[in-house]
This record gives sequence, C-alpha cells and structure tokens, in this order.
Amino acid sequence: MNYQILDVTTGTAPVPAKLYTYFLDNSPEIDSKRTRPAIVLCPGGGYRFTSDREAEAVAMQFLAAGIHVAILRYTVAPQGEYPQALREVAWSVAHIREHAAQYHVDPDRIQVVVHPQSIVHSAVEYWDGSVLAQMGNPDMRIPISYAFSWPERLENDFKPLDLFAEGTLTFERSDPEVFKTLRLARQACSQGGTYPAALNGANEVLVQMFLEKKIGFTDIQDTIEKVLEVHKPENHLTLEGILEADRKAREAAVRLLSKN
Repeated sequence: MNYQILDVTTGTAPVPAKLYTYFLDNSPEIDSKRTRPAIVLCPGGGYRFTSDREAEAVAMQFLAAGIHVAILRYTVAPQGEYPQALREVAWSVAHIREHAAQYHVDPDRIQVVVHPQSIVHSAVEYWDGSVLAQMGNPDMRIPISYAFSWPERLENDFKPLDLFAEGTLTFERSDPEVFKTLRLARQACSQGGTYPAALNGANEVLVQMFLEKKIGFTDIQDTIEKVLEVHKPENHLTLEGILEADRKAREAAVRLLSKN
C-alpha cells in the first residue's frame, strides 16, 4: 500500500489541506505493470467540516474493489472560503494525473458505448459477472425529479417504459471518426493541462449556438478541433488558470466561426 499524506498548497489558505493517498501496490507475482482507476473522495460537510463517515470507511470499499483512493481533507470555513476547496480538488486531480506512472493509475480507463434507443442509462457489473441496469424512457424530467426527492421517489404522470414497443435494444462501439468529439476529448485528456477546460468551454458556447440555430450540428466538432489547435496550454493548474482557459476557448470558438 502506497500511503502518503501530502500538503495541498494552493490558494490563500493559512494551513494547507491534506491529501491522503491509498494506492494499492502491484504484485510482481501477478502483474507488476497493472494500472488501476483512481478516485478522489471529498468527504462532505457543506464546506463547514469534512465527514469521517464519508472518508476512510468509503475508501476501504473502493480499495476492496481494486480501485486506488485519495481522500482530500479540503479547507473549510472560516480558514477557506469559496472557491478554495475547488482549487484543492483541481490540485489533487492534477497531482494524481502527473504521477500516474508512479502510482500505477490508469488515467484513460474510459469506454464509450453508443446506445441509440437511450433506454439503459447506467449499469453496474458485480464480481460474479452479473450486471444491474437502470432503464427508463429518455426523459430528463425523471432524473431531475429524483434529484429533488432523493432518497424517495415522487409519483408522476410521465409515460411509462414499454419494452414491447421498443422491441430491440442495441449497443455499439463508438467510431472516433463519426463521433469526432470523443476523439478530441480523449486527446485533450491525454495532453492534460488546460486542454480539457478549453474543450469544455468551446463545447458549451457552440452547443448554445446550435440550440439557437446559428450553426449546424457538425460545426460543433469542427470548431472544437480548431480551438484545440490554437489553444496555448497551462500545465501548472490553478482554478484561475482553468477559468481563463475556459474564457479564451469560448472567445476563440466565436471568433473562428465569424471568419467562416
């Protein structure tokens, strides 16, 4: 077990936050080069305190499933006001990504499945190979309703799911040439720094322009690609730097479209 307590030095907090890492060691007898996904836990408390019951107890569950865990004891009021905690989260994620090889972390363990019917919204695979899927009509009112009522569910008059009417559910691998933005997203994650922020900022302003019928659908991916080509990355991440990259990417997207 690679257990460390790291000082998170970012922002203006008088005392640094702490990042507790629980990274599993590789066994040379099994697979010395194995990489694993990692998760950063931010135990709740409404920015007033960090909760013990949402920290190590939860971390042990992820460790049992073979997932690396880091617990961020972020700065709370009155020592740190918004957005201090967000700065510390950004620092923690960046630190893990920058040391991915050392920690045997797989930063790219993301798979995209194309499901045209949009009926299966999530699925959890258990150790025995069985999969528990959550299904429903593609209606965003349902998750929004659940967000308001959790952990209960509200009665509603939404159209119920009719599997006989659906007939067939299909799942396909994503084609990086057809779904160009997926390729660009993986590229941005691989390049790191402020590339993901630039992609997200450009995407948001372009989607809004599409909804306003100002551009075509494929203009979104084509313009994002151009924005990333001209983006000047900042690799030492700070919240201010991320927000600045977001702002510049939005401006670049609008500027590039105005030249067409």
